[in-house]
Amino acid sequence: MKRGAFSLYWRWLLAAVSLLTLLDWGRSPRAQAQIDIGEYHFEETGYVVRGQFLDYWEERGGLFSYGYPISEQFEEDGWQVQYFERARFELHPENAGSEYEVLLGHLGRQLTSRRNFAPLASEPAELAEGTTYFPETRHTLGGPFLDYWSAQGGLARFGYPISEELSEVNQGDRHTYVVQYFERARFEYHPENDEPYTVLLGHLGKEALSLRRNAGKYVQVLDGQLVAGKELRPLKLKGFNYFPRDYSWTHFGDWPAKRVDFELAKAQELGTNTLRVFIRRDAFGGEAAAWGKQEGFGELVRQARARGMYLIVGLFDSFRKWPDAGWDNWPAEGTLEEADDITYLRAIVPLWKDEPTILAWDVYNEPDFVSQTEYQWDAHRANRLDWLSRMAGEVRRLDSNHLVTIGVALSSSNFQAAWDGSAPVVADMVDFVSVHYYLRNYPGRDLVAVLNELKGRTRKPLVVEEAGHPTSAGFGDDAVQARFMADVIRDVRATDISGLLVWTLYDFPQHVGNSEGHYGLFRADDSAKPAVEAFKHGF
Repeated sequence: MKRGAFSLYWRWLLAAVSLLTLLDWGRSPRAQAQIDIGEYHFEETGYVVRGQFLDYWEERGGLFSYGYPISEQFEEDGWQVQYFERARFELHPENAGSEYEVLLGHLGRQLTSRRNFAPLASEPAELAEGTTYFPETRHTLGGPFLDYWSAQGGLARFGYPISEELSEVNQGDRHTYVVQYFERARFEYHPENDEPYTVLLGHLGKEALSLRRNAGKYVQVLDGQLVAGKELRPLKLKGFNYFPRDYSWTHFGDWPAKRVDFELAKAQELGTNTLRVFIRRDAFGGEAAAWGKQEGFGELVRQARARGMYLIVGLFDSFRKWPDAGWDNWPAEGTLEEADDITYLRAIVPLWKDEPTILAWDVYNEPDFVSQTEYQWDAHRANRLDWLSRMAGEVRRLDSNHLVTIGVALSSSNFQAAWDGSAPVVADMVDFVSVHYYLRNYPGRDLVAVLNELKGRTRKPLVVEEAGHPTSAGFGDDAVQARFMADVIRDVRATDISGLLVWTLYDFPQHVGNSEGHYGLFRADDSAKPAVEAFKHGF
């Protein structure tokens, strides 16, 4: 199609689109302000499209396919890009002169790495008529979606399907549609529209740009990684599970600010950027005070913020652990006990939803471990998974800014289902998958094997949320701990996961009589163990 500054076809289309009330493109177009040959200014959003991006937009569907521009052209990850409502255009000069000089970004793949789209176990023995199987991603494509995919550019434009068809609530109009994800797009089926508009591209460009903006304040997930900042830089966590030396398993209100500041300074010298801390169910004055005494936690948040450290905050710590009453009977939906749990969450989570120092809420620490006699929750997995799913959902409802995780004791517990299939698995409840690694839990398996197995089962970010080895009788000396730390750091780097949090920063004098008091990289006299060097310089 030939044009000067802008084709007559698209001039007519932009003027006429307001008549198409069945589509969701926002305000009807007004007269556009032409800037120069090869450029066009969209008054609806205030952005200019020019050059190869304007050519691509116009020649491959324009407003109907991509919507309006929602950013200027700028550099991202080494490419010139521009965001549109339904896509991100990327300029690839290495393909100059070919039809691939402009490509759609992989937004479908990047934006769904917080989700698990289970591939088919094998190619179906029989495919429905008009259905194609893609062995590259082990997904099928058929019906109106296959027709649209084939007619509008197929593999070169949209990439492979990365999900099957599924029903999903549209975040714009809150209606439920049948959708399917592709590497570069999301198809949505709109039977309420006339042809040829029954299949539309989802607003992935809007979603991606919103994620970029949110990342300027809160850690986000993109393409299987934690990212931070508007530049979406990958974030690698490095830090500790933290209690002050003399205040292990105590409430924040008991922590002496001066001592905490001293210890955080030591952690900062080692390159720490993240701490994992724990809120007990009886914290903040407990139910009697409506969990309102949060000043001690606020002081820790302030200190962490001052040192540029994120916090992963555990909820319900030590709750329903053996021998507490109810440990084997987690409350069902609609019970008074569940109502109490939700009241607890509502007293805490909303107060901190706008705090950028918080990276994530960890709903429960090691729900698969309640006692040595039941280490993998076999007897009570169904009701625990059901409870975890409800509590994770409530945390998300109360706070849409922060990520959610669940720190299981054994990596396999992330995928162990309830026997009756009544609840999702842990990996489907979380934004990033947490791994706890201690030699006693993985006999004969090094961390790299554990992580590679997980990477084969999920695209979500992986964090080693706990790893440690005590310097105590029966476990080993300082040298053994140092080798353990070096090995763990080697495996974290080799697998390029999203980080490592060590158990713990300090030895705990209150627990000197058992192994729990000797996991620290610093002794109780403030001297450093040899493992400190591995942690400081290893990554």
